[in-house]
Amino acid sequence: MTRSLSCAIRGMFAESWHYHPMGLFVLLLFVLTAVQSLLPDRVHDALVRFVQARAFAFNSLYLAFVVIFVSHGVLRAFFHLGGIWLNNR
Repeated sequence: MTRSLSCAIRGMFAESWHYHPMGLFVLLLFVLTAVQSLLPDRVHDALVRFVQARAFAFNSLYLAFVVIFVSHGVLRAFFHLGGIWLNNR
């Protein structure tokens, strides 16, 4: 993930995707968090109300993100360990 974020920050998006597809999304979340923290209180409060009014949608997106993130890691480990097992036969 660290290499993916490093590449994405440098604009090397294909390499970032290669290291970890979720790295681009994590960087986007970092940027959005930074931007929202700089917003005036009035706009920030309106954004909070917007998100709270659509809590189910945002929670669903969060759950999908976590499932995809974990699935990617499990599948990558499975294929890596499977390759090691096949090479040692």
